[in-house]
Amino acid sequence: MDERLQKARELVVEAGLKLVRSGLVTRTWGNISARVSDAHFVVTPKGRAYDTLKPSDIVLMKIDDCSYEGDIKPSSEKGIHAAVYKYRKDVNFVIHTHQLNASILSVLGEGFNVAKEERSLLGDYVPNAAYGISSTKKLARNAAKAIRDNPESTAFLLRSHGALSVGASMEEAFNRAFALERAAEKEIYRLTDVGSFEELRNKYIREFVEEVNFTPKSFADISIPEDVTALSKSQHIIYDDSPDLVAVSATGKTIYPYIDDVAQIVGVSVRSGKIEEAVKNLKGRSAALVKGVGALCLGVNEYEAQAVAMILHKQCLAAMLVALTKKGRSLGQIDSWLQRIVYTRKYSKLKG
Repeated sequence: MDERLQKARELVVEAGLKLVRSGLVTRTWGNISARVSDAHFVVTPKGRAYDTLKPSDIVLMKIDDCSYEGDIKPSSEKGIHAAVYKYRKDVNFVIHTHQLNASILSVLGEGFNVAKEERSLLGDYVPNAAYGISSTKKLARNAAKAIRDNPESTAFLLRSHGALSVGASMEEAFNRAFALERAAEKEIYRLTDVGSFEELRNKYIREFVEEVNFTPKSFADISIPEDVTALSKSQHIIYDDSPDLVAVSATGKTIYPYIDDVAQIVGVSVRSGKIEEAVKNLKGRSAALVKGVGALCLGVNEYEAQAVAMILHKQCLAAMLVALTKKGRSLGQIDSWLQRIVYTRKYSKLKG
């Protein structure tokens, strides 16, 4: 087993670097595993950046009970990986990501039929596992049910969480993760009857922004109050006036998390208002929408502020998709609060 174990660990490290280069994963988000035998698999450790991993960091686990030895803790989503190896003997490699299009589409709570261009890799249908809070046994059980009930599927959505791609090899699982992102994008366009995200955004503005002749602004167009600029003494601020954030901010409405990353990293809601209200709207949160202008995204440093901006962009795309399709729903308040508390007290403190 020693040779197979070493090879499996090396493949997981290689896959992590490949996924980062492709843009399908970033930071420490997502996890990867490889089968070693009928009884064991290896999985990425908790809270470690992919570009820092060595084969010795990859954790050996038992499929039947997720037990492991050593001081390195495995990914908190280990139960999902174990379920795949338990129910799918044809699978030797698993990739779990929070990739953009698949995560957005997962919010609707439905699986989808795959466009013909991706069927050779994904099969006919991508199921959507029922929601469970990140890193919980409920999420693992719901994922296991989707895997068990859809033995022909090779990719899965995890509602309001992310995606799962499986294969007989690392290359096959990676290619399916990439194909899933293309297929999810096409399904988003089909559901909203548009041909691009720009068209989706413009359709949203026409239907949901009440201001007649709405003209987007940027932070360069407005005066920034002193209490906002003072925040930069203790935190890094990104003044994000990208088009999707501007569109959603223009409604002037508070938005609630559609994806668990948002509850964890941004907050239990994202308030919207004038720039003069931004400091108040940021209380207990890492971002606030500025009506018709964009959003303020805060972090203890530039890296963390960029993460907030990235997640908020995903949230705004999900909000537009839900509004236009009249499907899906935000996370419940209790689920959002639980994830925010756990993240701020535990996961955000993990060092890479």
